[in-house]
Amino acid sequence: MNVVKSKTLHEVENDTEYYGCTFYLEHRIEELANCKFDNCSFRNRRVEIAKMENCRFINCAFTEFFIRKADKYFNEEQDHYSKSVPNEQDLLVIKTAKTEEEINRAAREGFFPLIKVIYPDETIGSPLFVSQHKKTGEIYTRYMESSQDIKPLINSYYYPHRFPNPFAAYLIPKDLKKGTRVWVECVIQDIVAAFGNEGYNSNSRLISGEAIWNGKDLEIQFNPNTDAEVWLG
Repeated sequence: MNVVKSKTLHEVENDTEYYGCTFYLEHRIEELANCKFDNCSFRNRRVEIAKMENCRFINCAFTEFFIRKADKYFNEEQDHYSKSVPNEQDLLVIKTAKTEEEINRAAREGFFPLIKVIYPDETIGSPLFVSQHKKTGEIYTRYMESSQDIKPLINSYYYPHRFPNPFAAYLIPKDLKKGTRVWVECVIQDIVAAFGNEGYNSNSRLISGEAIWNGKDLEIQFNPNTDAEVWLG
C-alpha cells in the first residue's frame, strides 16, 4: 500500500492511502479501489467516480461527490459524506422536487407531488475544520495541526444539508401501483444511515435508497436500528 501525505495532486491511484492531500481532478474516475482518504480536500465543483470498491473517506471536504456503483456507496451533497443505497435492481426512479416552480411543473406534467416537511435531525453533522496561515492569511478547510505557520480556528460540526424551502416533494407517477418497489433519488426525510464515532452530531444521513409505494405514501426501506453502519475511523 502506497502512502502519500500533504501533496497537491491532479489524479488518484489505486492501492494508496492519502493523508492531508488536496486534489484538483480534471476527469471522472472510472475505477477506484483499495484507497483511504484522510483529511483530504477535493477542490473540483464535482467529483464523479464510475465504480468504487473498498475505499474510505475520513473528514474529507467536497462540494459535490457522486458515485455510480460501489460496494460501500457514498454520495456527497455538499462537503460531507453520506450513505446511499445504489439502484442495483434498476427500479423505477422517484425524483424529488425542491422548489415551488419544480413542484408545479411536475404537477402539470402529470405527476402527483407528495409533499414532505423537512425536519432536521440534530444528530446529523459534518466535520468543519478551518485553519489559517499566520503570515499570508490564507485559510484551509481541512484538519491541520497547530504549527509555526498554521493556526487552527474551527474544529466543530454543522448541519450540512440545505434545501431552498422547508418542504419538498416526491414526484409520484399517477399510474404507480400500490406495493411497487421504487428507488428514491433524493430522500427528503433525515434518516440516519451511518453512526459516527465523534458523538452526538457526527451521524450521516441516507441520501437515496429503496422505498415501497403503499398507495398513499412512500415507505423508505431503511431502518437505522438494523441497517445503519457504524464508522469507527
